[in-house]
Amino acid sequence: MTDLLDLADKLQDTNAAIATMERALATAPTSEGAGIALRSLEHRRIVLEREFAKEANVQGIDIFRYSIARDEPEFPVSALADALKSFQSWLTVVFDAIKTKTAKRRARVSADIVALSTLDFGYSYPGSRGFVLTVPNQRLLLIDSDLDQSVIRMFHMLQATSSEEILGYAREVGVAAVNSMYQWVENNSKYALATDIQWRRNDEIRQEILFQAEEALNLKNIIERTSEEEQQTVSLVATLQGGDIQTRSFHLSFPEGEDVRGRMGETFSEPNEGLVLGSAYRAELLKRTSLSYSTGEEDISWVLQTLTPI
Repeated sequence: MTDLLDLADKLQDTNAAIATMERALATAPTSEGAGIALRSLEHRRIVLEREFAKEANVQGIDIFRYSIARDEPEFPVSALADALKSFQSWLTVVFDAIKTKTAKRRARVSADIVALSTLDFGYSYPGSRGFVLTVPNQRLLLIDSDLDQSVIRMFHMLQATSSEEILGYAREVGVAAVNSMYQWVENNSKYALATDIQWRRNDEIRQEILFQAEEALNLKNIIERTSEEEQQTVSLVATLQGGDIQTRSFHLSFPEGEDVRGRMGETFSEPNEGLVLGSAYRAELLKRTSLSYSTGEEDISWVLQTLTPI
């Protein structure tokens, strides 16, 4: 690891020197000496990057080259921080689903999962806001590791073009993974970011995606339109607290103290003796639970089918 850190320091120094030399050339573009020095520094950077990638591979470490571009002249720090943080969260949640073989609704992961999927900062590079991030990864013969599968799945998820595909990924890696992707996509859309991500091992590019701000907005809208609904018929003893036949609304309370409000079903009709507030009834209800993939939150609605006096 010491060699890798030393190489990262040399790369940072070299990139800083390149930036200084480029500024010098901008003010004196005909300076032959500055041009020669710049070419020498660029060659040194290429050599150091190769050495860094080679040493990382020896230590069983994969590399992500993560660069961000924005058409606007301003580049808020929050754009960079939110993008990197949400990408890390998404990777961890997908890795958790792959490793535990569990499609989760909530993003609750163990400390071990976090440790195995945490990206570390390697060094930054000039041009677009670019960062080299590192992560240890198993070298398995003939099969992909859990991290391999996670990254492949993430890149595939970004290519979704319909709610049906999003539903499929939710069943495969969980609603939490889709919601985590939404957070990353929303940040890219909000700040109008174009993101280029390369997943590398030594000098091999294993996966790469260029994700434009327009694509982020489109995928964000698709996820916002995607939800799943469960329906459940419930029969409970309840007290009638309120009701209105005109607006077809009702208010019931249960012995446990929970209050339920909703609408009366199309086939609902009053008992022959009418409805009496404060009286107990056997209530047949339809409980509808809608899960939003963009927020990860559940919305519950109730439809009253019948009320039978007790």
